[in-house]
Amino acid sequence: MKSQIHEHQKKIIMTASKKIKGILLSTAIIISVSGVLATRPQYDCSTQTQYYLSGGTYFPAGTEGVNYICISGTGTCTYYTNDGINFLTCQTGVYCTSNCNVPGSPRH
Repeated sequence: MKSQIHEHQKKIIMTASKKIKGILLSTAIIISVSGVLATRPQYDCSTQTQYYLSGGTYFPAGTEGVNYICISGTGTCTYYTNDGINFLTCQTGVYCTSNCNVPGSPRH
């Protein structure tokens, strides 16, 4: 009878051990995949044509530093698009074309 109890305890320990190993392995895989995604280079939208939004319509912004600058502020300064339909935020700040050199407002 004692040997049957002892064998039963061994099976319980082995089953628990396998479950713990499975959980640890799964956790390691999830952490590895998350690390790869977190260190992936971010998309550089500045190489795309920049647009600004005015009156619900997107217009080409021109060349930054020549035709416009983005000054500090909330909101979106410029947008970009890959398909001409969906516009995504590129630079944050305020889109400015003249009299933009506001003291204390660093450029982006």
